[in-house]
Amino acid sequence: AEESQVVAVVDHAGNPIGWGTYNSESMYRVRMLWLNSIDGAFTASDLDVGTVVSRRIQAAAGVRAALGLPEDGVSDAYRLVNGEGDRLSGLVVDVYAGNYVVGSSARWVE
Repeated sequence: AEESQVVAVVDHAGNPIGWGTYNSESMYRVRMLWLNSIDGAFTASDLDVGTVVSRRIQAAAGVRAALGLPEDGVSDAYRLVNGEGDRLSGLVVDVYAGNYVVGSSARWVE
């Protein structure tokens, strides 16, 4: 596989368990972006990193909004995306007064 290429991940019996992006130099060779146990069995049309990332960021924003973030008059700083917690391994997005700061520890993000 080539760097940042989408790869299927299978179990010991060859059954697909999901897909992610490959990095030969990382201690995490594949950053999982799709797990069949959560997202359902994937098809070729599901192998779109941009679509998955967009959906996960929208979901993260929904969670933060449900938590009341940002809270007017109290705080305008919060973490919009918290890596693995939002199922976006290697990506952190902080918001400070409407400014977005992106942190990456994964090649697929760059």
